[in-house]
Amino acid sequence: LASAQGFGARWTGSIWWQARGREGQDSASGWEFDLSADHLDAAELDRWLGPRARPGFLQRIFPFAVRRSEASQENEFVRLDTRGRLHVEQFSLQPLQLSGVTAQAEITGRNITLRRAHAQFYGGVVRGSLRAALTPVPSYRFEGQFEQVNLSALSAVAAALSGRFSGLASGEAQISAEGVGRASLLRLLDANGTLHVREAFFKGWALVPASDTGELHAGNSQFASVDAAFTLSREKVRFDRVRLVDSSGELAAEGTV
Repeated sequence: LASAQGFGARWTGSIWWQARGREGQDSASGWEFDLSADHLDAAELDRWLGPRARPGFLQRIFPFAVRRSEASQENEFVRLDTRGRLHVEQFSLQPLQLSGVTAQAEITGRNITLRRAHAQFYGGVVRGSLRAALTPVPSYRFEGQFEQVNLSALSAVAAALSGRFSGLASGEAQISAEGVGRASLLRLLDANGTLHVREAFFKGWALVPASDTGELHAGNSQFASVDAAFTLSREKVRFDRVRLVDSSGELAAEGTV
């Protein structure tokens, strides 16, 4: 492919039919690919591959891999089964953005799986696997690790958190989301994992009490490192087993954002 348009993206690369196994055996032959796209959007993928999909790129490229429903005039991906290497310059899963995405990809019907995925993520890197089910209510699940993520840039995706956090974060996470669009994904976003932050900064509350009374007051907090376990549900993040270290000592804490 010198140039092709599909899913709202420009594509280049190669697609071929691969026979696997020896003659006389179940070879599990199928379509394979090595493709690059300039930009993909999760909501746009749903519009092309979901139950409301319009005729598109895959019907033209994989005509023998797509079976049209005899009971309906709608074009549906009933038996699409293909796999290969994928590179995406920019991927949007609103409100989050990733760049330089590379992965081993599998597409089976309306299910997309990315394995051994690697991407640039707000100044750091993220690695893991992503599964997307493009059903009437699309769902996504990510499992993996992240390193050196810039919390100032990441928190800026939510207006209420913008400018309140900074530091470099590493850890691991399991994240799931449902729906189409920013509001729906945020409302139904669930996650859990562990977190290590270097040079952590919090704006709004001084977490170290200013007096022996132990009362907190408005201000800022800064720590050399923060370690915690976290869960996210219904737009609330809960931190447990929090350990905050600065030059004066250590604090143990728990709380919510």
